Amino acid sequence: MTPFAALVGSSAVPISVGNFLQIQCQFGLDVDTTISVRALVLAADGTVSKYQQTYTLLAANTTSVNRVPLENGLLLNATVSADDQGLLTGMLFARIGLLFNLPNKTENVQPLTAGYIAEGQFLSFPLSPPQSVEEETSRQHLVSTANPAAGAEITTQILPADYISLTGFTHTFTASATVAARRITYAYEVLGVIIAHVRTQTDITAGQAWTIIGWRGSGMPADDSIGRLMYVPIPDAMQGTAMSVSTATVNLQAGDQFTSLFWLVSRSVGF
Repeated sequence: MTPFAALVGSSAVPISVGNFLQIQCQFGLDVDTTISVRALVLAADGTVSKYQQTYTLLAANTTSVNRVPLENGLLLNATVSADDQGLLTGMLFARIGLLFNLPNKTENVQPLTAGYIAEGQFLSFPLSPPQSVEEETSRQHLVSTANPAAGAEITTQILPADYISLTGFTHTFTASATVAARRITYAYEVLGVIIAHVRTQTDITAGQAWTIIGWRGSGMPADDSIGRLMYVPIPDAMQGTAMSVSTATVNLQAGDQFTSLFWLVSRSVGF
């Protein structure tokens, strides 16, 4: 018995020449990210071979499949980690599997484990229990859009196709010196269809600057006239693709200005 025999447990997987360790990734990245793949294989003579490869995941893409060729023996361990220290949970989902080339030239993949990779969180076979992509929330992104011209409404399509829900938003509305009571109505659209109109409940008068916050879920605060914070609800139906928000303001004046437009959105990273 070799001293390496103690390393072999029920999780060790027999492999042969022509087998590959396959790493399938699904991601929603802000920048290119490098992943490291490592594996240990126990050969019949008792020696342990180490395999290590690095791959770059491009932010412009959403999927990646990489394969590490293996030799005869038993697969003892395989890990995938990310070198990007700013990687957050929900950005990168990976599956580790063994790719077998069958005699009829078809490919068969034996799943080993699956889960999210983040800073300080790597994926390992056999230590990591398999995880579904639905077990984590989607990655949150803060998207800024250009300010409208003075006296103009918000008419910005805010979510590209890979964003799946509007979680919140914030912007500032500054009223000009012209005396008038302004109220803002928000039109929420999905696939070009208006699903809800919501109007602010507090008048914005001459010379005032208010921060308006879009609020999704229960427990929405009341408007704060001292801090000049105003809240409007976001309907639960604001999810899917091709979502947008526009405004129609009562008594909008030529010098009134919407500024600092930020939208908190969820981006799909699922297979």
